[in-house]
Amino acid sequence: YRDSKKSRYSSLKDDETAQFEAMYWIEQNTENTSTFIVKDVIASEQKNQFWIGDWFPAITHRKTLNTFYGNEWSNKPQLWLSDLELSNCKDTSCFENVSSIYNFNYTHVYIIKYPENGYIISSFAHSDDYQVIFENRKVMLFRHNISRFS
Repeated sequence: YRDSKKSRYSSLKDDETAQFEAMYWIEQNTENTSTFIVKDVIASEQKNQFWIGDWFPAITHRKTLNTFYGNEWSNKPQLWLSDLELSNCKDTSCFENVSSIYNFNYTHVYIIKYPENGYIISSFAHSDDYQVIFENRKVMLFRHNISRFS
């Protein structure tokens, strides 16, 4: 297993390796019907040109709600707007309000550990509505405890 993992990631940068590890974990450990918000695709593009939005659905076989890749021809400007608004959120209240505006019914939130995401990571980690289910050096994955709202 260790050798296949090493060869799988051999051409990736450190940030990318951690993100691929998280995505493979998601594929193996979440329900097929899980829906994700990936925060933040915009920042990942600006930082290192690694476009998590391109890879996430292909690797995880899960749906992302705020990813515009694959929707370029569907004339859905709200995807760009929603991603921009979510990228600006600093707490779960803002995140949930923006998600509600765009009718995003998500089960999980994938957050890249960039310094500018520190406040929202802290907000998710201290919320009773979310549970950390995966963490590595570059990614935190939260499950939305939606049973409280059902």
